[in-house]
Amino acid sequence: MFYLTSLGYSNLLGDSILVMKSLTQKVLNLLVIFLAISCARAQLKTGADALRLSTAEIEIKDDMGTTSFAQDLSKFIADLQKTSFKKQTFTYSNTTWTGDEVLSSYQALSAFMATTPKQEELKEYIEKHFSWLEVYGTSDWSKVFVTSYFEPLYQGSKTRTKKYSQALYLLPKDLVQIDLQSFSKSHPQLEPYLGYIQKGQPGPRSLTGRLDPKTRKIFPYYNREEIVDQNKLRHQNLEIVWLDPIDNFFLQIQGSGTIVLPNESIQVGYAGQNGHSYVAIGKFVTDKIPIEDLTMKKLVDYLKTLPYEEQAKILNQNPSYVFFQKLKTRPLTSSGTEVIDGRTIATDTFFLPKGLIGMLEFEKPTDVAAATYETTKRLVFNQDTGGAIRGPGRVDLFWGKGEAAGEFAGNLKHDGRLWFLFPKKALP
Repeated sequence: MFYLTSLGYSNLLGDSILVMKSLTQKVLNLLVIFLAISCARAQLKTGADALRLSTAEIEIKDDMGTTSFAQDLSKFIADLQKTSFKKQTFTYSNTTWTGDEVLSSYQALSAFMATTPKQEELKEYIEKHFSWLEVYGTSDWSKVFVTSYFEPLYQGSKTRTKKYSQALYLLPKDLVQIDLQSFSKSHPQLEPYLGYIQKGQPGPRSLTGRLDPKTRKIFPYYNREEIVDQNKLRHQNLEIVWLDPIDNFFLQIQGSGTIVLPNESIQVGYAGQNGHSYVAIGKFVTDKIPIEDLTMKKLVDYLKTLPYEEQAKILNQNPSYVFFQKLKTRPLTSSGTEVIDGRTIATDTFFLPKGLIGMLEFEKPTDVAAATYETTKRLVFNQDTGGAIRGPGRVDLFWGKGEAAGEFAGNLKHDGRLWFLFPKKALP
C-alpha cells in the first residue's frame, strides 16, 4: 500500500510544485491521486501470481542453528503428513508441483539434516536440490512486512469476579458457516457476485452467520460489543474461564494461550470466529501514543489506565471476536498442526499455501528496552494464518510462550524478506 505523506509529497514533486502553482486546486489534487496510484503495488488477481522464481542468490543462514532446524524440521514433517498437504498442487512460474513431490523433497532434506551437515554442506545440498521462489511482497518482490505473535500466560478464574469479569467462550452452537464456493457452482445467477471464486481471485470463500432457531433464518453473527457488553451469549453455558477484559481481548488476537488458575492451568486454542473483519485498535489511540512508538505493551499499559467504559469504546472498534477450545497440546495452527517456537509463520492462505518451508529475513529485537535490532535470517514453516494477515506481503512470526516472548513479539514490526523452498525443476 502506498501512503502519500506531506513529506513524501514534497519529495515526489520537488521543484515542480513551483511550476504547478498556477494550476487549479482540483487539477493538482487529481495529479496527486494519479501519482499515488502509479506508485502503488498492483493488487494480485490470482494466487498463482504470488510466487515467482528468484534469480538472486539466497544466503543459507539460520540464527537458531542447524541443529535446532533439523529437530524442528523432523517434527514439522511428521505433523505435515497428518494433513491433506499431499493432495494439493502448486502452480507458479508456469510450473506445477504436486504436494507429494514437495513433501518427498522435504523428507529427503530432513534425512540429510540427520547427518549433521556443516553450513557449507547444507548450502550445497539446497542449491543442488531446490529452487527458491520469492513472494510478490508489499512494494517489491520478496519484500514483506513482519510482525510477531506469541502464546501468552494469563491469570484467570473459574467464576466471574470484579477483576475477572469477561468470559472466554466456547464455540456457540448457533454459529454456522455458509460455503460460498458451493453456492457459486450450483447457482449460475450468482456469477456477477461470486464469480471471483470460480476465477480464483481474492475474496471470501465462506460467511459466518447465526442460525435463528425460531425462524430458521441465518443472520450475521453478533459483533464484539453485542457479545461482551450486551451479553448475547450469557446463559448458554459456553464459559471456559473468566479473564480481565484487556487480557481477554489480546488473547483473542494471539489465538491461543495458557490460563493460570489457583490450582491448575488450562491450555486454550482457537476454535472459530464471529465472521466480522478484524480492525486494529492501535489507530484509535494515536493521540496518546505516536504510531511510531506503538507497541503491544504500551497499548496494554495505556488501556489499563482507563475506566471500563472508555476501554470498551476502544476495544469494540474491533468487531471481530474469537471463540476457544480446551487443548491437551501446544497451540494448534490453522493447519491443525502444533506451533513451533520461532519457526511457525502465519500468512494469507489464499496467496501462500500452508506446509511450505521458507527463509525469512527480518529485524530481530536484541534489546527490547533499548529498542535495538539486528538483521537476521532463519528457516521457517508456513503453518498458520490470522484475521489481520492479509495479502502476499504480510508475515506473522510465532515467537514462543510467556511474558518474555510477548515483549519481543510486541516489538517486531519491520520490513523483511521472504522466500519459499520448492524441489528443483526445469523452470521456464
